[in-house]
Amino acid sequence: VVLGAHCDTVPDVAGANDNGSGTAIVLSLAEALAGKSLPFDIKIIAFGSAELGLLGSQHYIESLTPAELQRTKAMFNFDAVGTGSTPGILGNQDSLDLALDIGEDFAVNLEVSQGIRGDSSDHASITAAGVPVLMFFSNDFSRIHTDADNMLDFIELELLGGALLVAEALLQSPEFAKAVAVN
Repeated sequence: VVLGAHCDTVPDVAGANDNGSGTAIVLSLAEALAGKSLPFDIKIIAFGSAELGLLGSQHYIESLTPAELQRTKAMFNFDAVGTGSTPGILGNQDSLDLALDIGEDFAVNLEVSQGIRGDSSDHASITAAGVPVLMFFSNDFSRIHTDADNMLDFIELELLGGALLVAEALLQSPEFAKAVAVN
């Protein structure tokens, strides 16, 4: 299971939300899952060159052998998670259903979305390779790729915490383990 976020931003923009927020979640998940016994391997990846056309995630997929690609059962992507009022989620229906149930259990109101209009993220490269994905983001893109994406003051910790909580619980759930069982 790949846990990913892009670690680059556009030139001359700090990228507090896009994508400091996603990178922070992936690092927090790595810390939370360290030492836990899971029935699958986890790969933590900070993709580069997403802002240049998803080059990092495309390179990652192209570098996998057919056997490695077949063993890749899911990908969670975190991108621009930190601003707005509602955490968004999109992806594979089975993972969506599990995430929504977990969100409900923890009072995290996830909004299912079709995605970011006119834009994409590293999950697109992974999806194109046939791997089920779950992408976490938020519903305010007004500061992305602008000088205003420079302050942590705009980051809503509740959004990051909600995505982290749902992802961590999902990764540790028996239902998810069954869904990604390696044959």
